[in-house]
Amino acid sequence: MNLKRGMKLAMLCLMVFAALLSVNPVEAATNVARVVNDAKMQMQKAYTTYVNAVAKTGKLPSKSAVMVEYSKANTLYANAKKAVQKSGGKMKAKYLKELDYAYKVYITERVVPYMNAYNAWESSEKAKTALQEAIANEDIDALQSAYEKLGGYLTEKQAKLYSKVYGSHVRKVFLQQLNSNKTLYSQYANDVAVNKQLSQATGALGEGKLAEAKKALDIMRPLLNKLSNVFKTDLTKEYNDLLEVYNELIAPPVAELDFVESNNGTVTLYFDIPVASLRVDDIKITMTINGGTETEVTPLNVVLSEDKTAATITVPLVTAAAEDQSIVYAVAYKGQKVSADAFTVAKQ
Repeated sequence: MNLKRGMKLAMLCLMVFAALLSVNPVEAATNVARVVNDAKMQMQKAYTTYVNAVAKTGKLPSKSAVMVEYSKANTLYANAKKAVQKSGGKMKAKYLKELDYAYKVYITERVVPYMNAYNAWESSEKAKTALQEAIANEDIDALQSAYEKLGGYLTEKQAKLYSKVYGSHVRKVFLQQLNSNKTLYSQYANDVAVNKQLSQATGALGEGKLAEAKKALDIMRPLLNKLSNVFKTDLTKEYNDLLEVYNELIAPPVAELDFVESNNGTVTLYFDIPVASLRVDDIKITMTINGGTETEVTPLNVVLSEDKTAATITVPLVTAAAEDQSIVYAVAYKGQKVSADAFTVAKQ
């Protein structure tokens, strides 16, 4: 009896094992199908994470929210392909095709273009914020730096990145930002252009390159009336200051009056460099007698020396009086006023 029971037990074990062998392939196939389906669902979720968020809020979801689902999708996709290769059996080709198709549709054609566009969008937002801060702080140099950075994100390349995003309502959000940034960018184009030319003109004047300085000043002139209210006053003042320096540098040197000599009937002027010309109207001569009231004297004649560094001016003679007279002539010329040493007209 014990032997018979042992044989029956052995037979039962063999039957159970055989049953298990017949069930395992089905279970394995079921597991592979589930793994494939989970991977496909996760790929779709990575896509819907951004597309549904924009549909609900009108705003782009955070980069991290999409990245989490995107990373999960990549992991499940890779694991699913391994499972199919190992246990896919007759369904291997079908499962691999389904996985690759889902990856192409949801990841390659949707999530990846979105992430590329988002990265560019995020960088342009930082540049825009820097530009707005420069405007708020009225910092023209910071404005120029931020302006140039923002300009790098307003290119055709940026527009193409946005145009590749799947979902018209999502593309609209990206393109609205692009157009908004272009508007802000254009509002300060003249301010940046003038600031650049101011730097060039300053450098050129410092190096004595007057032609380059004039070119920069000429470029700025028509832009001054187009400046923003934020920077107009300061930039215009800087322009006028540089223009004044430029005009001083290109103006011919002006002779200055070094000293004056005088005697009764003549006043002689000495200049530091030759004068181009000298007329009676160019000078004003005054006279004091014995330290009294200053009176204007009308020159009778002006004669320049051959080298034009001296001029002899004929003035009316001072008539002798009952007492000695101490005479002092003063000459005003181009903002200068120089007095001669006193001389004496002896009494009669």
